[in-house]
Parts: sequence; structure tokens; C-alpha cells
Amino acid sequence: MGSPEIYDHISWVDLSKKQKIQNKRKMNTQKFVEEDKFDSNSKNTKLSIEERKQRVFRRYCMKKDYVCLERINRRLVNILDGLELHIGVFNSMEQKKIVQFIYDLQNRGRNKELGEHTYSEPKKWMRGKERMTIQFGCCYNYAVEKNGIRPGIFRNGIVDPIPNIFKIMINRLITSQVLPISCVSDSCIINIYEPGDCIPPHIDSHDFVRSVLVLNGNGSDLAKHCIPAVSYKRIYVTFRKMDKEKRPHNFKLDSDFQNIKSSDFSDVSESYQIKK
Repeated sequence: MGSPEIYDHISWVDLSKKQKIQNKRKMNTQKFVEEDKFDSNSKNTKLSIEERKQRVFRRYCMKKDYVCLERINRRLVNILDGLELHIGVFNSMEQKKIVQFIYDLQNRGRNKELGEHTYSEPKKWMRGKERMTIQFGCCYNYAVEKNGIRPGIFRNGIVDPIPNIFKIMINRLITSQVLPISCVSDSCIINIYEPGDCIPPHIDSHDFVRSVLVLNGNGSDLAKHCIPAVSYKRIYVTFRKMDKEKRPHNFKLDSDFQNIKSSDFSDVSESYQIKK
């Protein structure tokens, strides 16, 4: 059989609706920038929890009308159904703190201060195909080990628990309804790509339940995703929820994640701490 017919980005949305979406994104993005400036110039301004909540929510901008049709089994399928892009979930100050924390983790990993299976910086085994990886909650084995262990969650591996700063990020994603309350992440993987590094097209392991970029539905199970060779250093933080039947044998659900409510909201701007 020949390769499937590909219809590149055929949209079901008419032009007027597309224009409205673009205008709304620009407006929301501008509000985000203006409020971010306001945040930096009003450190002493006291706001109620409800006021902070409303200000943060106004920064958000979501796009989920991605369409790319491919003919699969003689039927046109939107392979991007389930793909969502959320803008403004974290402000610039929060992003800087997250990035700095990750660099601190990288230094601790190189100094062998993290768990045996938490940090890995493998030697380059294929031109451009390399990345530094930090895993919390579980260790995912990407290749067949010498002892015959297949790719998947390493059930006997010991890794460090999810740090406080990433718990706060997960809480933000849940309380802002980026992720449903039924999908509280219990593992985290950080990939750092140096210039020239890449990862080929792939579909993530089904050891993780299908659910800032949300991959769900066809967007995660049908369409492959990749990272082309990057021109500058890039950091990717991925939160996942493990299949209960495939969790590590010594896994314990973090008590911080057991009482999250989607209607709750906590301001994280003063809550970031590096726990060593």
C-alpha cells in the first residue's frame, strides 16, 4: 500500500472565525504583557486572593483549533485533535525562577548529588541526537538494557521525588483547568537540548496515561511529534501521569496532590523554594 494522502493544515474554521481567534490571542497576549509590567512595578500593592486569582486568569490564552487532515484507513482524520497551546500560565518572573532551578538541578546532577536514575547526561551516540535528562517520580528506560530490560518505566529504579517548585507548577495547571483534576501528574521529566541537538518523530510510551502544550487524543496517540535540531539552548518540562499498573514498585502518591481542587487557586509568586 502507498503512503497515506496528506492534506496539510486544511481548516474547518472559516476565515472570519480564524481572524476573531487571532485578534483574541493578540488581545490576551497584550493584556498578559501589560499585567506582567504592572506586577513588576507594584510589589507593595496588596491584593486579595480573589483579585490575584482574576488577574492571573486574565493572562491566559488558549488555542486548540489545530487541524491537519490525513487519510487513514480511507477516512479523513484530524490528527491534531486534542492538541492545545496555553499562553500566559506562568509570568516572566516565574519562568526565570523555573529555569534557574533547572540549571541548579543540572549542576547537582553533574556533581552526583541526585539519585542514581534521576540524572543522565549520556555520551553522544548519534550525531545531534543527545539531550540531558532529569526524571522525577519514575525513571523511563528509552532503550533495551544489556540485561534485557525493555523500554518503559523502570519499576525497580530509585529516583528523587518531584521537587516543590514542580508541584507548584502542577497545582497551577490543575487549578487553572489546563489539565483536568483526574489527571494530576505523578512524574516529571526535564530535557535540556544544546544547539544542534534534536529528537526524531515519535509517539510517547503508553506507560503514561494520556492527558504549556497539552498532547491528548489524536494529538498524542496518532500524530508523531519531534524536536528538530535546535539553534539555541532549550529546556522542555514534561509532566505525566503513570498507568497505575506500571508505576515503580516503591511508588507512593505524594500527599500534596491528594487534595487539589480545580476551584482552588494559590499565588505561586512567593512560594518558589529550592529544596535540597
